[in-house]
Amino acid sequence: FGTRRAHPSVHTQVLWREERYVICPADTNLPDRMLTTADLDPNFEVIHHSFSRNPQVLAWRNKHFPYSGKPYLQVTSVMGVYNYLTDPRCWALIPASVVLLAIEQNPGRFTYRRLQTPPPSRAFTLLTSKAYLDTEVMDAFMECCREYIAERPYLEPG
Repeated sequence: FGTRRAHPSVHTQVLWREERYVICPADTNLPDRMLTTADLDPNFEVIHHSFSRNPQVLAWRNKHFPYSGKPYLQVTSVMGVYNYLTDPRCWALIPASVVLLAIEQNPGRFTYRRLQTPPPSRAFTLLTSKAYLDTEVMDAFMECCREYIAERPYLEPG
């Protein structure tokens, strides 16, 4: 919600958070280890526009890349990021689930690295009418969410 106010009849709850990974070409020149932001050249970042509009992520980026100009390229579609990860110096910060899916669907094309100090995780928030909080349907839905999170080690419960 950021600075927006919640409606009094709506309950908000973070279901899970998802770390962002560095995705890069398989022939990347990035070290094969957990990275620091000093390992990343912001001049070769391919950035998704939603990443660049998130105030918390922007604050993280400004802290870790204070003197950098604009990223190498900004795209409007997460899927578009992959088209520009062709130079071994290029990289992007993408949610873990999206990175792992891209690697699975494009064998040998991409790899990923984790950051020691990653940007704020992407949060999945549930908005529910307060009238329906204590129902069997909500209980079943929350159980499905717990199972979903348990099956994905890159997610952390909200």
